[in-house]
Amino acid sequence: MLAALLILSIGFGLQWFAPWWIGVLPAFIIGFAMSRGPIKAFTAGFLGLGVAWLATAAYFDWLNQGVLSVRLSGMLELPHPSLLLAVTGFLGALLGALGCWAGYGLKESLLDARKLREEGWG
Repeated sequence: MLAALLILSIGFGLQWFAPWWIGVLPAFIIGFAMSRGPIKAFTAGFLGLGVAWLATAAYFDWLNQGVLSVRLSGMLELPHPSLLLAVTGFLGALLGALGCWAGYGLKESLLDARKLREEGWG
């Protein structure tokens, strides 16, 4: 839960000043440093960055009174403009989940390589 909150807060803060993909980096780093298992890493990234993207999309939708989401949902042929917010949140969640999971996977592969070297295999 702490990992998800860190990803949420850092990802939410960074996305105001950097490109859209910047939230994947803290998810990767936190997945590498803090995650205790692949499912927990995936879940923390999914929740953390998903909520950050959803909150940002909802804020911008509120700022322009829903005009942009109505137009984009028409272009994407979505039945309701609020589905655009759900799609945005889901894409952010998926990016965060994969980033955090990749960080955990790198940590595990480095630990496995170290064990093999210690046993004389490398």
